[in-house]
Amino acid sequence: MIIASTTPSTAAEQLLTVQLLTADDCRGTFTVGVFAGERHQSAVKWAPRYPMLGTTEVILQRTATSVPATEQSITGDAWRELESQDLEDEFLDRVLHGADALQVSADLLDGHSAGVNTNIRLRRVSSEHGFDDFNVSGHPLVHRVTVGHGIRKGEPFNVYCADSRKVGGTWAGNLESSLAAVFQTLAAEWTSG
Repeated sequence: MIIASTTPSTAAEQLLTVQLLTADDCRGTFTVGVFAGERHQSAVKWAPRYPMLGTTEVILQRTATSVPATEQSITGDAWRELESQDLEDEFLDRVLHGADALQVSADLLDGHSAGVNTNIRLRRVSSEHGFDDFNVSGHPLVHRVTVGHGIRKGEPFNVYCADSRKVGGTWAGNLESSLAAVFQTLAAEWTSG
């Protein structure tokens, strides 16, 4: 990531203005742009203060030479997941160059596996009703995982198995490490049973 220490003096060839809206009515704004062929990103400026609660929505306003301006948005949950996997710069760069924000976030998040086995894949299918719902493929027992919005370390989340049972997992700070512990427990049960 390149963070501009000063605003470049030339006009942006492409500019993405990003607004982070939070649950406590704060707005963080920063820009990502291409100036004279180089990428620059400004620091986030918060108003009216630094937020105490999480991001609820991210609005992306793109302007570029000779094309109409566009505005897109993604959920705060998708943004946090991109951040937790260190994918936000790649996401921003793709949107800056004209890609669809929802498609890019889905592609990036779908393309990352859940740690224990690279054949295990997670795909977010819903982010409604207070939780994220993921389909799991490539695991012999688990087919679905649901994680509550705003979950904290040590709190439970649900893991649904192919044999119609639901087991609990304990949140370890991110989805990958949380599922790794559940998969290890299930693997021990499966091999001993």
